[in-house]
Amino acid sequence: MCRNMDEVIHFDEQKIVFVKQLDPSYLCIVCNNLLHKPKQTSCGHRICENCLPTLTKRSPNARPRCPIDEIELDLKDTFPDKCCERDILSLQCFCPNSKKGCDWEGDFGSLKQTGHQARTARITGCMPQSGTYQ
Repeated sequence: MCRNMDEVIHFDEQKIVFVKQLDPSYLCIVCNNLLHKPKQTSCGHRICENCLPTLTKRSPNARPRCPIDEIELDLKDTFPDKCCERDILSLQCFCPNSKKGCDWEGDFGSLKQTGHQARTARITGCMPQSGTYQ
C-alpha cells in the first residue's frame, strides 16, 4: 500500500467513489475536499497542506483563524497528520472508471500507488496510460 499521498498514478481524487461514506474528519476545513497531505492545526482540525496559505490570505492583517471554531492559529504550529493520512490511504474505494463498468474495488493507497488489475480493465480501458487514468 502507498505510504504517503505523493501521487504516483494520476487521477482526480475528488471524483473517487468510496465504498462507505467519507467521515467528515477526512475533509479539509478550507476546501471541503478529501484531505491531501493533511496537516493538523493547534485546535485539532485538519487542512490540506496546499490550503494553508488560504487561511493567511483571508486575514492578511491579523492572525489566521480556524474556519470551524474561529480560534486564532499560528501556522507554524501545524504539523503533518500521518495517522489521518494512513487512514485515508486505507479507505476502500472503487476504480475511477467504475461508471464505465470496471469492477475493481480496493484501498485508496494501492490505487494511488500502482493502479489495479481488474478482470474488466481491458474492456473498460481503465488501465493507467502513462501514469494517468483515462
